[in-house]
Amino acid sequence: ADKQELTKASQEYEFQDEAEMTMDGEAEETFVAASSTETSEELPKTSETSEETSTENPSDRKSIENENELQITAHTTRKSQSTGGRPLGSKQKKRQITIENPTLDLSGIPCNRNYVTKIRRRKPMLAAAYSELEAAKKEKENTAKTVATEEKNVEKIIAELQKAQTKLDNAKLKLERDESAIQRAVEQVEEAELNTPCRWNTNFAKLVAYKEKHGHIQLPCKGTQEDKEFHSLCLWTASQKSKYREYQTGLKKTFKPYRLKALEKLGMQWEVRCNKWPTQLNLLKEYKKTHGHCMVPTRTTKQYKLLGHWVGSQRNEWKKLKDGKQSELTPERIQMLNDVGFVWNVHDYKWQSMYEKLLIFWKEHGHCCVPDTYPTNQSLSNWVLRQRAEHAVFSGVDNAGCNSKGNLAKKCFLTPERIKLLEDIGMEWT
Repeated sequence: ADKQELTKASQEYEFQDEAEMTMDGEAEETFVAASSTETSEELPKTSETSEETSTENPSDRKSIENENELQITAHTTRKSQSTGGRPLGSKQKKRQITIENPTLDLSGIPCNRNYVTKIRRRKPMLAAAYSELEAAKKEKENTAKTVATEEKNVEKIIAELQKAQTKLDNAKLKLERDESAIQRAVEQVEEAELNTPCRWNTNFAKLVAYKEKHGHIQLPCKGTQEDKEFHSLCLWTASQKSKYREYQTGLKKTFKPYRLKALEKLGMQWEVRCNKWPTQLNLLKEYKKTHGHCMVPTRTTKQYKLLGHWVGSQRNEWKKLKDGKQSELTPERIQMLNDVGFVWNVHDYKWQSMYEKLLIFWKEHGHCCVPDTYPTNQSLSNWVLRQRAEHAVFSGVDNAGCNSKGNLAKKCFLTPERIKLLEDIGMEWT
């Protein structure tokens, strides 16, 4: 909007300038016409005079004509001086005003006091535009001063910041030197503590000597009674591992962490089972490929004895975890076992498999009354008798049922959900 007002102001100024030049040209033409008229009026007089003086001498007539020419020349000279030195009858060249970008170049906008005063009387809107222009100029000057002041302030702040950064760098270097000095002092204290005579340091020195002799410190949990010194060293090493596990779980705290560092530096392996766990998992995967399931027998076979013990230990750790106790199972290990198809609860797995067999019997015969003697699947018959005995225990019946071997049902694994599943297919409890 300011650009349009300024451009409009320049155009009006050009229009007024043209009007003034036109008025000057008309005035000049009027003056020329008037002067020619005067001359023509004077000429008859001179002619009359000449007629009157025709009888006079020719030299007198010539002097009169010279006087008339001098008067005309003097009048023309005065008019040319009043028109600014330009020849009489000529037009003043129009001044070109171009404003490509008024916000950057304001030299082409007329701002003289006489022109602005004249505008205020005739063009109030244009006068307001000029007032805004003057205010913008003053605002620009004030802003420039503010910018210069802030630049100086910024330079001062930058200088102070550089000084502060230098101080910070020096403080960091000093802190590193202090930490290095503390570390050296701690190492000296640890070395002095390990050299102080005490029972722990004596056993540690024996362990160091054992490694120098055998090249490792993988001692068994117990030694032989024949070598009592080696036996005591094995027991001490096992106790250190046990205390480390308690330290990790937060059950105990240590005020001498340098002992842990010394044992680790010597090559102590705190958890030997951690190294065997991936191996046993791979054996379980191979077992599943061969047999189609992960129900490794834990007691009846010698071929998978170690794997069966490992599977049983994983279930025990899972029970500890459910009871809120400390367990070696981690979420990552549980996920890996679930991916393989590990059976955490053997009884639930067996109950579900027998229930599926009972469903097949029900579909074939239309009832669930499996005979007590059923050569086709005697295990199914025994399982049905077991469910009836557990139902009697669950219902609180005194004369609890017996299984095929005549033993009373001491444990009841039957739940309301399982009872509903059995009753849905027509299970008869008596």
